[in-house]
Amino acid sequence: MSRNNIKAWNTYKTLYVIPYDEFFTYLNEDRSLFVYKDLCLKVDKPRIKTHLFKSNKCVCGISTTHFAIQLSKNQTTPHINAWHIVDDKTKYLMTSDHIISKRLNGSDDLSNRQVLCMTCNNKKN
Repeated sequence: MSRNNIKAWNTYKTLYVIPYDEFFTYLNEDRSLFVYKDLCLKVDKPRIKTHLFKSNKCVCGISTTHFAIQLSKNQTTPHINAWHIVDDKTKYLMTSDHIISKRLNGSDDLSNRQVLCMTCNNKKN
């Protein structure tokens, strides 16, 4: 399986791409909202908090380099995805993985989350 998730990238309509370190400058004081240009998005979900408040590095060594504000097909509300972007043709979707699976009664708590690239996440499952 290829590490590159360019097909995954192309399933979204990308509105904005913000470098990882710059993303923090657009968070409000309590870091619950992302305010950028014409958008105000909640960042209170464990999926995004994992990338912001825990290590942003996968076990394979790649890390979150950018956040993309994207629309899924048939959706009108944008959401935030984490990516490791090398260049226009090389992009890796970064996920927030449950360390102890929910199937095994693992919690959604941040302490039970880790960043994994999509390839490592798929290998784990």
